[in-house]
Amino acid sequence: MHKAVPKGTLNEPVSSDEPFLRLPPSELRRLALTYGTPLFILDREYLQRRMQTFVEAWKRVFPQGQIYYSYKTNYLPDVCRTAHASGMGADAVSGYELEHARRMCPQLPIVFNGPMKTRAELKLALDIKARINVDCEEEIDRLSEICAGAEAGYEVGLRVNPGSAVFGSKDRSFVRAHMSAMQRTKFGWPIETGLAARIAAKIISRGFRLTAIHCHLGSQITEQRLHFDAIGRVLDFVKTLRQEGSEIREVNIGGGLGVPGMVRQRRGWWSAIKQEMGEPLDEEQTYEIDLDWILSSLNQALAERGLTDVAISCEPGRYVVSSAMVLLTSIMGVKQLDGRTWVVIDGGQNLMPTAAFGERRRMRFIANGGWELTDHDRMPCWIGGPLCYEGDTIMQDVSCPRNIVADDFVAISDAGAYTVSRSTNFNRARAPVVSVGDHGDRQIWAREEYDDVFALGKIAG
Repeated sequence: MHKAVPKGTLNEPVSSDEPFLRLPPSELRRLALTYGTPLFILDREYLQRRMQTFVEAWKRVFPQGQIYYSYKTNYLPDVCRTAHASGMGADAVSGYELEHARRMCPQLPIVFNGPMKTRAELKLALDIKARINVDCEEEIDRLSEICAGAEAGYEVGLRVNPGSAVFGSKDRSFVRAHMSAMQRTKFGWPIETGLAARIAAKIISRGFRLTAIHCHLGSQITEQRLHFDAIGRVLDFVKTLRQEGSEIREVNIGGGLGVPGMVRQRRGWWSAIKQEMGEPLDEEQTYEIDLDWILSSLNQALAERGLTDVAISCEPGRYVVSSAMVLLTSIMGVKQLDGRTWVVIDGGQNLMPTAAFGERRRMRFIANGGWELTDHDRMPCWIGGPLCYEGDTIMQDVSCPRNIVADDFVAISDAGAYTVSRSTNFNRARAPVVSVGDHGDRQIWAREEYDDVFALGKIAG
């Protein structure tokens, strides 16, 4: 169900105040000349509005639920501060993210997730009173060793896997592959096989208090009915645990809510065969997640299972930060080949690594002189990055103005999620971030330099 939503709510279509649409061509040119490209641009005021609206919507329905901002999505200090100012805690999946959370929001709730937790990380999590969600059986043993018999007072959570599909596609080969992947994923403990129940029993037998159940089912989820059905299986498991005497007080449904500004291709071997045979492929659809529907449906599901006293929490990341950032790049060359035109830009999968999943984003083409290139005479192009490997493609079959040339600019939407935090310096240094708004612009993340890349090597060298 993807109903139309009245204007003014969080779920209205991508709005004209997002930086990708709001920033005029002359301003994009000025930023490029001032800070260089590639350049991430963050609209902090837009981000603040988006986060605050999400918190208010969630708390209206689940006032006891916690909202933990996902650090792995974007750990920029300015982004984290904005999240915490809106009332969100922190979701960390590594030791250095835990340390980041300890410094950024010591008075707010912190949850420690992830498929691997070292003894040192578990000790830090206990020291700062973070909620630990067990995702590996050995973590229980490590916690017991650290606590040395004093574990009875510690509350922990358990990550589970309902083993059901959350992505749909007209390509059934993709759906079958996705279903298999969900059942065999390394994340969480499967409910259907009884493993989740066994690990829950072990946690309790060691004297820990199992008070939370956690699940995170994917990224860029737009099939909200499938998503809700999967969460329903988790709630059924919670109901069983509670009937057996467990004191579950919180269900954390993770994050992964999709955004409308991008589409991720969901195609399998059947689409590959059709493409090889020259047959047209079904276009991927983009949907706006109806947050109101999700919240009301979850509320009803809790009532039906007698779980109205359970707090429903979440870990938003992409949903609140994706559209708050733009990646501004320069065109370094236009390569006309037999059967394909390449537009080579100075930012690639080193800055936007999830483009490898076949993501499609919106693009604006800005002339070097500072005006929008909106020529109706357009051509299909492949947008390639600067990296020296074949897979460095940002998007395929993009409709580009025919009059684009080197030194023009390309602005790419939805650059706020899994970009800065997943950037690498393979071939190219990491890009800076500039914050823009009503109070001017300022650089909040420096461009990586040679000495930054090789600083660790000085120890061994």
